[in-house]
Amino acid sequence: MRIFIVMDTTEKTGRESIIGVFESLAKSKSALADYVLNTENDRIEPCYVDIVGFEVE
Repeated sequence: MRIFIVMDTTEKTGRESIIGVFESLAKSKSALADYVLNTENDRIEPCYVDIVGFEVE
C-alpha cells in the first residue's frame, strides 16, 4: 500500500510538520491546495512544502 504525506517544514520539522496522511496522490494534492489557500502567503515557503510518498505494509 502506498501513502502520501503532506508536509510543511517552513517553521517546524518532524511530526509537527505533517499536515496530513492520505491514501491517494489526488487527495494529498487537494489537501495541499486547501492548505496553501488557507494559509497566509508570507508564512509559506514553496521549497519547504511537499508531498512525500511511502510504501507501507
